Amino acid sequence: MVDTFVLTALFVLGGSIVWSVICTCFGMVEQKFRTIGDTLLLFIYLGPGAMNGTTE
Repeated sequence: MVDTFVLTALFVLGGSIVWSVICTCFGMVEQKFRTIGDTLLLFIYLGPGAMNGTTE
């Protein structure tokens, strides 16, 4: 039961990280220019995404 909850929570967390990255990328494409804040935000998303992938 606990393993199922952990895997479900990791799936939801991973999905929300991927969704945030996609929204950020589309926002940068719509603006037609990038700011340093957009680039740093992608690196911030990379950290939790890497930790989410190494839990098992």
